[in-house]
Amino acid sequence: MFADALARCAATEPALPADRSGDLIDLADRLRAPLTVAVRGRPGVGRRTVARALTCAGVTTVDRGAELVVRVLAEVPKPEDLAALAGPDRPGLLILNKADLTGFRPGGPVAAAARYCVRLAASTGVPAEPMVALAAVAADGLADGPEDPDGGALAALRVLVTAPADLSSPDAFLAGAHPLSARVRAGLLERLDLFGIAHAVVALRADPAAGGAEVCAALRRAGRIEPVIAALARAGATPMYRRVAAATARLRELACGDPDAEDAVAGFLAGDDAVAARAAAAAAVLASAGLTVESGAADPERPERPEPGLRAALRWRRYRDGPLDALHRDCAGDLVRAALRPAPAGPTRCGPTR
Repeated sequence: MFADALARCAATEPALPADRSGDLIDLADRLRAPLTVAVRGRPGVGRRTVARALTCAGVTTVDRGAELVVRVLAEVPKPEDLAALAGPDRPGLLILNKADLTGFRPGGPVAAAARYCVRLAASTGVPAEPMVALAAVAADGLADGPEDPDGGALAALRVLVTAPADLSSPDAFLAGAHPLSARVRAGLLERLDLFGIAHAVVALRADPAAGGAEVCAALRRAGRIEPVIAALARAGATPMYRRVAAATARLRELACGDPDAEDAVAGFLAGDDAVAARAAAAAAVLASAGLTVESGAADPERPERPEPGLRAALRWRRYRDGPLDALHRDCAGDLVRAALRPAPAGPTRCGPTR
């Protein structure tokens, strides 16, 4: 929202000098850039596989200078993980990888891993999600590999539907006589692992006409890539808010350093579009922390009652004055300012109001 409002201001404000319009467009482009994510973890937890699964899902992963850190765990946090939670690069999301190995408990291993993640998030204060990264990566490999998804790999999986193999262990799957050769079974095992093979077979058994796209979708569901991406989006609310705050600070510098642009930039920052955009970014941060952010319009049937906007402003003012860190205090202040304004009918002019 803030980037869109900034771009509109750069394109439509006649009082803005041409060079400053370019500065605003550059700021808007930086605001729209994908969030950068670093994937960390101890050796053996599947960090590279998780990073590959996120990259295949469209996440921009980097080694250094990331805006959001993801910490990959296996089983339980080890001393290195606890040190990372207490360090300066505190992760914004924990991923419990290899959730299929949690053990046979009510609902299955992945459901047990999900319940454990709830307890893990409560004890660490960091959201946690279970994942089977190998299945998510296998889905993309099956869809994008050199083989036609409706060809070799899928044909081999169809054979397993009619001629089940022993999936109790990798050795059991490869041993013994079977219509599929040991070489083909080894290829499936390397590509999909037992967990992926089992879910692909279940999908084909449920829908014999299923094609490669349906099998890939089943593997992605089994790997839980979509819930992880959703959790990543929620965790990304804080760095995205910081982007908006940094852009606001830069705009104030431009306004102070260029008398020709001062009115236009100051008018944009005080305008409805910018205030609403900052409030939306702030609401996302507070929602990711578990708070409920509501807004409403005045009630024309009960004019004697305080309007909901004023009530919301008072509520967020009380919240802001509580024992908060600087980030949540700033977010509450943005919601106070937005609540005290009437809802705009449409995009507002970014120049100064008279």
